[in-house]
Amino acid sequence: MYKQKLSKKQKEARAKLLKEQREIARSLKNSYRKKEYVPTLPSAYRENIVPSLQTNKCNTVKKESKQYTGTVVIGIAQTHKSNAVPIINQQHAIDIAKMRRQ
Repeated sequence: MYKQKLSKKQKEARAKLLKEQREIARSLKNSYRKKEYVPTLPSAYRENIVPSLQTNKCNTVKKESKQYTGTVVIGIAQTHKSNAVPIINQQHAIDIAKMRRQ
C-alpha cells in the first residue's frame, strides 16, 4: 500500500480538526484538575466551639525506682518458665530445688 497525497483543502481540514481536538483536550484537562480539599465542620460544631484549656502545669518529674530494702526475702527462684518465687529462708530454697513436675 502506498500513502495517498492529500490535497491543500484536505490538509487545511485536517489541521483545523487537529486544532479543535487539542482545544477540547486542554479544556477537559483543566476541568478535571484536582481541587484542594478544604474540610468543613458541621454547623453544630461551628456554633459551639470551646477553646482548649491552656495550662503549663504538667508533672514530668522522674519517679524514683522501687527497690526492696527489707530482710525477709533472701532471693528469688524461678520454678517454671517465667514464674518468679520469693525465697524467704534456707529451707524454702531447698524445697523449691527438690520440686519436680507432676
